[in-house]
Amino acid sequence: MRRRRYLIAGVIAIAIVVTAVLFVSLKEKEKEGVLEASGQVRGTEITLSSRVSGRVSEMLVKEGQPVKAGDLVAKVSSDEIEARFQQSLHRIHNARAAIGRARSEVTEAESRFELAKKDYERYQELFKKDIISRKQFEEAESGYRVAEARLNSVRDALEEANAAKELAESSKIEAEAQLKETSIYAPSGGTVINRLVEAGELVGPGTPVAVLVDLSDIYVRVFIRETDVGKIRLGNPARIYTDAFPDYFEGRITEVSEKAQFTPREAHVKEERAKLVFGVKVGIENPSGFLKPGMPVDADIKWKEDASW
Repeated sequence: MRRRRYLIAGVIAIAIVVTAVLFVSLKEKEKEGVLEASGQVRGTEITLSSRVSGRVSEMLVKEGQPVKAGDLVAKVSSDEIEARFQQSLHRIHNARAAIGRARSEVTEAESRFELAKKDYERYQELFKKDIISRKQFEEAESGYRVAEARLNSVRDALEEANAAKELAESSKIEAEAQLKETSIYAPSGGTVINRLVEAGELVGPGTPVAVLVDLSDIYVRVFIRETDVGKIRLGNPARIYTDAFPDYFEGRITEVSEKAQFTPREAHVKEERAKLVFGVKVGIENPSGFLKPGMPVDADIKWKEDASW
């Protein structure tokens, strides 16, 4: 009886071992021609930053919100820039008024100068002929010199007024450019993945306010062991899995690094960590925008055409 129990136990143990071997064998056969790797979803991120100092008056986007190129993302209020702009307008107004006055004075001074010049030349001839006295000639000469000085003076004033206007207009252009910088626009289409400031917060030049990413153009960077990288080709199909989604996402190999590197800290290798790995970029089809940068994922890469997933 005891021998029979031992025999039954032995048969059961053998059956368990055989089942385990068959399971492993079948699993390995299923994965033959497919490489497994893990990584994080990535995308081309665009950080929008303030270029001026001021207070955020409006924050017009939320995380997860899609935006188009040219959409207004945030506005920064700057009393200093606004004051500089208004001051430049005031200076332009004053300069234009000064130019108007100077032009009138130049016109009047030119008329008087021409008249004084003619009198001077006429009196000069009369004096040479002893028709008038020296005192009369010197009075005409003095009037001519005064008119000439007056003309030069108002011409200088006109030049100064023009220079002041040009300087004020230059200040206005600079202030206008800075005012435009108080409005922060999306440079391209994408989705807001980070809203970094709120209305009322103070910001300075270079302060990030939001981060955009094009969720239709994302990828996962995985690392393949040096011994397996020869199997990978551009265009190899891939399936991307994440715990947060029951189904998989289609992908394809879009880039394979030409140089090996020591295994980076972020790399996940199924077997024991290899010393040298190659970076592989897997483009992901993400039409609904479900996958987002930073999400951990697993990738199955089929390198044999007839292999099953």
